[in-house]
Amino acid sequence: MLKSIKNWFLWVKRRTEIRSRVKRVIEKIRTEKELAKMNQGLKDTHKGERCFILGTGPSIKNQDITLLKNEQTFAVAGFYLHHDYDIIHPKFFCIIDVACFGEDKESKKFIENIAKKVHEDTSVILPFSFKNAIEKRGLFAKNKKIYLSQNSRSTFRENGHFNIDIDKQIPVLVNVVFSAMITANYMGFKTMYLLGVEHDWLAKRSCTPEANYFQDQHFYEEDEFPKIPLLTTFVPYEKICISATLAYKTHRLLKQKMPDVQIFNLTPGSYLDVFPFQRYEDVAKGLNDNKDSHG
Repeated sequence: MLKSIKNWFLWVKRRTEIRSRVKRVIEKIRTEKELAKMNQGLKDTHKGERCFILGTGPSIKNQDITLLKNEQTFAVAGFYLHHDYDIIHPKFFCIIDVACFGEDKESKKFIENIAKKVHEDTSVILPFSFKNAIEKRGLFAKNKKIYLSQNSRSTFRENGHFNIDIDKQIPVLVNVVFSAMITANYMGFKTMYLLGVEHDWLAKRSCTPEANYFQDQHFYEEDEFPKIPLLTTFVPYEKICISATLAYKTHRLLKQKMPDVQIFNLTPGSYLDVFPFQRYEDVAKGLNDNKDSHG
């Protein structure tokens, strides 16, 4: 009798697991069908071109990035606070962290501030999981929207068995810079320059009760950025180490996954040594020299 009851419970559990798995597969198929419809038209639209990915590290405030105003630029998250934002006029803007789409007052303020700031001809890269909420709130109504779907069960694996084409689901992104890199790769950009990506989280010991999350981590001041709960909560150093290690690993694996793409780090003092370093001043001078020679 007891054995029969036990077997019954095991059968119910197994059936529940199977139904859950089938549901996930069906949802994945539906999502990727919609992604393909939305994003396939972006494939290789910038084939062979170069782009600049603008992070929010403190070094970028000491670089004259107005020189990039005629370049293909990807800006991320808090970059809308940069005093030269309107001059640079980013062609793409990435907001992929789901923490930024909370229902709390500060999260809503953050997204609404960005929506007011971005130019109408800027393409905005957003999380697919918040597509309905974004459209319901009328955010970025006049902008072209590019949605990325992150599969919580997918990771960046050492064997290279992961997808980075945005017409399908991609692994979870632990840093917004990855959304720019993956989208740029899909569009066919063959040279990427990274600015404002210090990636020095472990060296500066932020996210402690004594040191605010924003201390020395960005080009803007603490009081300029809305206090989004999930981004301003105390984080134990152990978790910071895990997250930082995962970020470095993801950069390395992306580099391996995109062998035909040249990626350079133009961030002074950056700890991200996966990519070769170059001086921004030299690259910027080259841009101007090329324009003068065609002049």
